[in-house]
Parts: sequence; structure tokens; C-alpha cells
Amino acid sequence: MALRDDDMQFVSCTQGDEMAPGDSDRALPERTPRATPEQALPPVLLARPDYGGTVAAARELGRGGIPVNTLGCHTLDCANCSTFVGKSFSFGPRFDPPSLLAALMRLGAEQGSAGPRHVLLPVCDLTAWTYAAHAGPLSEHFQIYAPPLATLNRLLDKSTFQEACAAAGVGVLKSWTVSSRAELEALADMLVFPLIAKPRTHVNRTRNDKGLVAHSYAQLLSLIEAIEQNEPIFHDSDDEGAIGGFFFQQFVDIGSSGVLSVSGFADRSGKRFIARAARKVMLRSEPAGVGVCFESVDLDPALAEATARLCRHLGYFGVFEVEFIRCGEAWAAIDFNPRFYNQMGLDIARGVSLPRLCYYDAIGDEARLSALMAQAQAAPGGETYRLRDGFTMAMIIFLRSLTGAMSRADRLRWRQWNRADPARMMDLYRDARDPWVWPVHMLSEFLLGLRKLGLKAAARLGFIRYA
Repeated sequence: MALRDDDMQFVSCTQGDEMAPGDSDRALPERTPRATPEQALPPVLLARPDYGGTVAAARELGRGGIPVNTLGCHTLDCANCSTFVGKSFSFGPRFDPPSLLAALMRLGAEQGSAGPRHVLLPVCDLTAWTYAAHAGPLSEHFQIYAPPLATLNRLLDKSTFQEACAAAGVGVLKSWTVSSRAELEALADMLVFPLIAKPRTHVNRTRNDKGLVAHSYAQLLSLIEAIEQNEPIFHDSDDEGAIGGFFFQQFVDIGSSGVLSVSGFADRSGKRFIARAARKVMLRSEPAGVGVCFESVDLDPALAEATARLCRHLGYFGVFEVEFIRCGEAWAAIDFNPRFYNQMGLDIARGVSLPRLCYYDAIGDEARLSALMAQAQAAPGGETYRLRDGFTMAMIIFLRSLTGAMSRADRLRWRQWNRADPARMMDLYRDARDPWVWPVHMLSEFLLGLRKLGLKAAARLGFIRYA
């Protein structure tokens, strides 16, 4: 379906793919020829090579003939092992805005003026914020692709994001924001349980979760103490990007319906917009967590228009993911991710080359940008695609079954889900053309699991607070 609004090229897309269907180990056709030496393109630098969105971006950019390098802080960052990545740069163990900025400035000085400048594309909230906050000095060495800092601050702070949604006519859930214990005590009688407690921003967070659910005021106080102990944004208040305080939001039990993700791209000019939709059907942690399994769904035109309206109101451009949940008869926006996201490969497979749309918009290549938008418009729809982090999914099913948290019926349901339509099932990390990413991802997930088990054991023994 194609609409026009205020001269905006608006494409609200259902499911579709412009290529022959195939599983995750089957070669996907390239959508444009690889660049020849005469057409040499500036390289992309992707930070956080441990993210699934980084892996998807590296593969898609590499298939398009665009050089890709990475910048990370861990040896076991799986995107570093991708055959589509040229060089991997390291900047030390701490990942925060000052460390990232220092590493980028150092790299820029070392690269000098020899060759084209790297294009910086955001892969997590922290990189998005850092690129916007320090666009001036970074632009001396890199090509920056970032909305204004005021835009990033509004959408990364969950409190001001709620206000922006309300101003743009997008539904939200009931919420409360507190910056001190005194404010929390004053709100105690007005809070409605259950609710989900979150830091106001993910910038500078150490944990990659979606918040913790509290069913009572006493439980809320306990969760707050645990979060404050584990998150530096509460005791390192001088950190860049840190926003103190908590954001409490009405918790809605959505059961098996899943969080709805409306994702896509808005260009710098404000005239091009394209969106897809998917459901998060398995989470890393219940009842709120990072997605592990996803399914494509048809996009409600009203939600597509609401998302476009929100982007216009915020002045946002680039790749986005807006998360919605169903509350009664209405949809409510709960989060805005201004960067590459975990299930981006699902949208790429359905004909929207999001990393390359960002890249060509960043370098001002209108011809390629228009061609890719036209391809996305022409992509057929009507079929369901699935994406999984296969290893993590298997471990979750195994551990939940072992502890009795998953029934036999649910195990059978997930087995059927795994086997349904293998031609349209993709794996986030496993790809026969890029063989080393998957084993490195498995090893890093295994080590992450051991670390979490150690933290939980220490919490049970009373050495630390961990929720």
C-alpha cells in the first residue's frame, strides 16, 4: 500500500520478499552489483559488534559492495568474525560515551586524511546518542548520520518520549516518573500495580533488559535497590548521557500475542518513509525482555501512519523500531529504538535494505536511495517469515523445561514453530556464507549464561543485590 502525505513518500508495507525464499543457510541474491574500484564507496564503521543488528547490517552492507569495519571492546564479538567485515578496531573494556568518543577520535587521527572517511551508523542507543552529542568533533574525521541531539534526548528519555507520543496523537500507557525517594513516597498511593520499573534511559546501562515487573510497593522498593546497585547511571551521575530517576509504566500482560514492532526507515529530507511489522513471539526473559524469536505480520495502516507522524513530530530520520502493545482496543507505544535492531534481518529479507538506505542517505547518494525505495515498494507481500536466535532459543527451552517453567505442550508448540515453513525460517546468526559468526555467538552466549548464574548465586548468598 502506498500513501502520500505532505509530499512524503510513505510506504506502509505488509510482508513480502523480492527474492526466492530460502532458509538461513541458503544464499540470498544480491540486490545491487558489488561496487567496482571505479565506484569505490566510503567504508562503514559499526560499533557494538556483539549485537544481532550489527551482524545483519554487516552482511547486508557487505553484499552491496560497501566496505565494513567494526569497533568493539570484547574479543568474543561475533560480528568481528564475519567474512563481510574487513578490520576490527578495539577501544578497551569500558563502553560509555566518553570511551567511545575517545576511541573514535583516536582512530580518526590515526586514519588521517588518507582515503575516504568512515560513515558512522548507530547500532545501539549509546552510539546513537554519542554520534548526535559529539557530531561537531566527530565530523572532522567521520561522516556522521545522526538526528539532532534534542531529538535523541526526547526519544531516549522514556518520560519525554511519552510526552512526544501524546503530542503526536500516539497512544501510551499510564506512567509515572520519579527522580528521588521523596517523589516516590509522594506517589505511593497513586501507583497502580502491577507496573514495570525502568531507568529513564538505556544510555550507559550495563544490562540489556526491558525493565522489571513489581506487583507491590514493597517489591518495587526491592527492585529499585537492586537496579541502583547494578546500574552506573545511578551512582555515576556525571556520566555523559545519564538521566537519573526511574520510569514506572502500567504493566499489561499481553500473553502470547507478543510485542508488536513497527520498524523501518525515514530519510533525512522527511519525504521518504517505509515501515514493516513483526511480532516478538519469544523473549529472553519473561514477562518483559529482549526478543529471541520473531514473526512477520501485516502492518495496520493506522499504526504505520501513527509511526510516521511520530517521526515527523520528533524530527527523526534513520532506521527506527517503535514497539507497541495492545491495551484493550487500542495500541500503545512503549519504546522507540533509534538504531539498528535485533530482528532487522527479517525486514531485509522482505525487501527493505535498511542498512543501505541509511548508508546512501548518509553519503547523499540520491540515485541509489531512490532505487532501493522503489525496490521496497515493489516487494510482494502476504507471506509469513520467521527469524530466530536458534542457539539461545534452544537453551531457553532446555532450561525452562528443566526447571518446570515450560510445559510439555509449550515445548511441542515451539518445535512445530521451528519446523513450520523452513523455506521462510531464518537464523539471526547462522549463515553458511558467513560460518564463523554462529560458533562465536554460541560461545559468548554460554559465557554470558555462566556469568549470570554466578551473579544469581552471589545474590542468594547475600553478597550482592541482583534482580
